[in-house]
Amino acid sequence: MSDYAKYVDAVNKIFDSINEMKEKWTNQDNLNYIEKIEDYKAIVIETSKKLKEKKNKTVTEELN
Repeated sequence: MSDYAKYVDAVNKIFDSINEMKEKWTNQDNLNYIEKIEDYKAIVIETSKKLKEKKNKTVTEELN
């Protein structure tokens, strides 16, 4: 499994867990903490795009 695949798998597990917590927890403080974590989702997505580009670039360089 590539580093990119491991990263995507880990990120998906994290956000799946966060979604489960949002559904089951009713305490507003906890929900506020979850929202703060979700603020980083866009950063995580951008990082995954950079990793994918890096992976594709590396594969292209190895083929040349």
